[in-house]
Parts: sequence; structure tokens; C-alpha cells
Amino acid sequence: MYLSMFVPFFDKYYGQCYRFPQEPLITKRAGPLFALQLLINVNQSDYVPYITSEAGIRLSIHEHGSQPFLENNGFSVATGFRTDVSLVQKRIERIPGTTVCDSSNKFSNINACFEDCVERNKREKCPCQQIFSNDTAYLYSCGYYDADCVADVRENLQGCKCHYPCSEKQHIKTFHTSRWPANNYEVLLDKMLKSKGLSLSNTSDSLLQVNIYFSSLYEEVTEEIPSITFENFLSNIGGALGLWIGMSAISIGELLELSFFLLRSIVRRNRAIENQTDVSLNEIVETTTISDQNKTQTVHIDMSIIHEG
Repeated sequence: MYLSMFVPFFDKYYGQCYRFPQEPLITKRAGPLFALQLLINVNQSDYVPYITSEAGIRLSIHEHGSQPFLENNGFSVATGFRTDVSLVQKRIERIPGTTVCDSSNKFSNINACFEDCVERNKREKCPCQQIFSNDTAYLYSCGYYDADCVADVRENLQGCKCHYPCSEKQHIKTFHTSRWPANNYEVLLDKMLKSKGLSLSNTSDSLLQVNIYFSSLYEEVTEEIPSITFENFLSNIGGALGLWIGMSAISIGELLELSFFLLRSIVRRNRAIENQTDVSLNEIVETTTISDQNKTQTVHIDMSIIHEG
């Protein structure tokens, strides 16, 4: 592997670091047999005394072209160990809603937005820049007397209007570690180091191995969808009206049918009452006629009796 594929850059927490690769690499196979294998010598003998208590490297796996955040998104790899890092790519698709996302996707993640906001506020209020900043517009580096100002800027982030990007890619990482190298592997490793002008006896406490690979070439997608659409909203209103107010077509039809039956019942009842009234009047007339005839017959009989006597 060529050294030119490692591009140096400066980090404000860890100093000089390296990006790999400079150009995107494509893999068509998944699994540890097709891993990116790195054998790294950290040269503990070159460490500045009393600065750090750890021996190893700080590693960050991020989308190509995006800004690495070793402090927040990185992980440490210790010397004397082999570390396998299994990756699954995850894509998050967000939609604007109660938590607004940044549709321009200017920053790869929300941390990049906050860091950019902090740097802009620091230059305005302090003003100074980090000693490892790539921006040459401000030549004055933040020093001891600027520490309080820088701390205040970092603690007051209310003015930073940062949102998660609407489209974001992440890498889900799984770690496996083991002691390295094994005792019976040291002979082979020593021969390999001697071919490069190194010795295992001098570098055994400065070596580490990292294997990075995709456990699967599938992409896990998490997508936000609206909990209710305009069509669903109209459908729910129609259902509520049909259930509680009775404004659905079926309810109106049932109401018309009920009205028809009520009117028909009222009409039939009125007709029945009229028929009963006519029958009663006819019975009264007949009864009166019969009574008059009886009276006539009675009178006739009485008069006959008087004539005979």
C-alpha cells in the first residue's frame, strides 16, 4: 500500500492525523477475508512525555468527503491488540416536520454544523482560531488568555440553528479484539519487520493491527413517513361524520326511509279514524228509524182497542 494514499490533516484535539483513502475505493465482497488490513507502528519512543496516558491510535470511520470528528465519533485502538471492525452502512431519510431537517444537506451530520457555528462565533467574539486550523484569514491562534472566551462560546450554543440533515449516512460498527501477535507468530512478524529496517524487540509495544470490513453489502434504510396524509385526514373526517353526525349516504337513506314509513302510518291512521266515524253515524240513523217505526205500530194498536170497546 502506497504512503501517498494517506493524506495528512490537523485535528484540534489530536494534532497531525491522516485520511485514508484519498480517492474512494470500491469493494464487491463482504466479510473478514476481504478486509482492509492495517499494521501500524505508533512509535511510543517519540511520544512527548506527560501529554497522554494512552498508547495507540484514534480512528474515525466516516463518509468519504465528510469531516471526521475524532473526539465525538472516533474510537481508540490499543497497541498489542488486533481489532476487527465490522461495518453495516445505514442511511437515514428524514422529512421536515416538528423537528425540521436541513434539506440542503450542507453538513454531513449535526456535529459538523455545531463545530462550524462554534468556529464562526469564536472568531467574532474572541477573536482567534485554533492553531491547527486550515483557515489563514486569522493568524492569531487561541492561547492561554483566550481559554475563558473559547469555553464560553462552546457552552453557549443557543444561537446555533443546527438541524439534522434530511439525508444522512452512518456506519454501524461492531468490534472484536484479541491479543496480538501470538507467541508463535512473533518469529514471522520479526522477519517482516527486519525487511523494513525494524526490530520486534524495539517495536513490540508500539504495534497494532486493524482489520476493517463490511459484514454485509446491504444498506439499512431508516425512512420517516408522515403519520397522517391529507387523503387519510379527509377519510378520517368522513368516517367521524358518518359515525357521530350521521351525514353519510347510508344514514341519509335510512332517515328518508324512516320518514316515509312515519308519514304512511299517519295517513293510514287518519283514514281509519274517518271510516270509523262514518260507520258510527250510519248506525245512529238506523237506530232512530227503527224507533220511529215502533212508535207508530204502538199507536195503531191502542186506537183499535178503543174502537172495539
